[in-house]
Order: sequence, then C-alpha cells, then structure tokens
Amino acid sequence: MRITVTSGDRQVHIHIKGNSVRKLQEAEAAAQRLLDAAPKSPPKTPIGFTAEAPG
Repeated sequence: MRITVTSGDRQVHIHIKGNSVRKLQEAEAAAQRLLDAAPKSPPKTPIGFTAEAPG
C-alpha cells in the first residue's frame, strides 16, 4: 500500500506491506510524525515591481 500525506507544500510518501485498516492507521500516524518533525517552510516574502516610462 502506498499513501501520500500533504500539508501545504510538504509531502510524505509511505510504502507499506499489507492492506489492513491497522496498517493504514500506522502509516498515517508515521506520516504525521514526519511532517511535524520537519522544519516549517519560511514564509514567502511578497516582492512587487512596477515599470514606469521615462518622462
């Protein structure tokens, strides 16, 4: 079984043997722990540009 858990721009892919509900719950819990342990993405700084014609 393969699962992908996404949180914003971060993803965790897990491949496990078996296909029981218990295995799925364990994989989801592991994915959540990995997402919680990973450093958060820094906030994106908004930058804007404008163009003006001379003169």
